[in-house]
Amino acid sequence: MDYSHDLDDNKGIRYTNIFASSLSLLGSLWMSWSCWKTQRPRTTISNLILSIALFDLIYSCANIMSNFNYDADSPQCKIEGFTREFSFPMSVFMATFLAIYFHEISLNQTENRDTLLKSNNFSDKFFVKALVFSLTVCGLLALTPLFFTSYIIYTKTNVHCYIEMKNPSSSKTEKLMILMVFNGFFLIIGFLISLIIYLRAVIRARQSMGLLFQRAGFSASKILYYPAVIFITSIAGMVDNILFIYVDQIIWVEIIHVLLTHSIGFFNALIYGFQKNTLNRQESMRTTVVPSSMNNI
Repeated sequence: MDYSHDLDDNKGIRYTNIFASSLSLLGSLWMSWSCWKTQRPRTTISNLILSIALFDLIYSCANIMSNFNYDADSPQCKIEGFTREFSFPMSVFMATFLAIYFHEISLNQTENRDTLLKSNNFSDKFFVKALVFSLTVCGLLALTPLFFTSYIIYTKTNVHCYIEMKNPSSSKTEKLMILMVFNGFFLIIGFLISLIIYLRAVIRARQSMGLLFQRAGFSASKILYYPAVIFITSIAGMVDNILFIYVDQIIWVEIIHVLLTHSIGFFNALIYGFQKNTLNRQESMRTTVVPSSMNNI
């Protein structure tokens, strides 16, 4: 693919990247510090949120790194490409698992003691399983261009190092398939899972747990911000790449792509600021029902 733009266009993309990545870096740093400073003892929710913040931080650093000049086939490009393709899906995966965990503890708030104890045992291992699964899937995908270099590679575009098919004459269908495998499928699945799960929690809250969720500070509208962040930060990039495959690279679409996608740490920090008290109360309401000796999460 030819990503060439004129000098002014490249400057616009670079300046947008610097602005968005800096916002994301500051947001993820604050989110990491706030979560680490205030969450004692560690809980499953705080571990998931801290993981989101840390992978957002790594992604922001990789995007800032892309402003340095180096060749498309250099080790720096491969490092940047791997870091970007690994850390962004990891953030999405951990946000999706946060939705799953929130749903689990929400549905067990009013259940009997046996169910609560079962939920506590579920919580003990949930974070480890979520982290191992995410690391495995995202790691394997990000490593693929480093080992299957005869087919796909990390190469330099206008600003960033992306996954690209090595053969420039590859069909549009092949290019779309690569896009969906590495940048589309899991992001779409993560968004849909988060949206469905949060909607189920909202419906359950309104039907049978209104008073309990009111005490917990539950906000149906704010809790849906999490899948909204996944959608906002992912859709622009997918639209930009699909347009390039079938039409052409449109500079203003690419700038919007960079602005939204590279600000993911900032968006997640905003949501954390809005919802951290709600999530902490949800966790504390679950853990106070069972003996403290069983709350090793």
